[in-house]
Amino acid sequence: MQTRRELIKAMAASLALPALPFSAANALTHKPAPALGCSEEFPWFGAHYPDAQCIDGYLWDLDSYEDGLLTSGGDYPCPYCNAREFLDYLKDDVEEKGWVAFTDGEPPMANPYLKGSRFPHLTDQFQRMWSDGYREAAVKPDAIVDRRAALSK
Repeated sequence: MQTRRELIKAMAASLALPALPFSAANALTHKPAPALGCSEEFPWFGAHYPDAQCIDGYLWDLDSYEDGLLTSGGDYPCPYCNAREFLDYLKDDVEEKGWVAFTDGEPPMANPYLKGSRFPHLTDQFQRMWSDGYREAAVKPDAIVDRRAALSK
């Protein structure tokens, strides 16, 4: 009497499907990363109207249009299609805001990202980065003294 496992193996073998090498099988099931360049337009460079457009994963200033070309931009990662690089770009700034909040005596609930952000899909990451800066300042005993010294200069 065959076990259930042996029966399944025998049935699969009887199908006589060609064995695919791992790389070919992986290529069939692998989903490629989304292409950079979502063409989103939104306010970024200080205007109240959409003044930035994503081109190849980076933001270009739509107000810098001259002779059929955009002359300014390409330095800021797109928060939609290039989110990981966008978060890396802003990480130090957001953590510093958390550090400053601690040294100014604000409570942890003063995290401005608890209310959301301009990019709702990244709000959790912004909250975490701000909290990391706040926590880092809380652990370092000289944080408040360092901040006061910097302000007095």
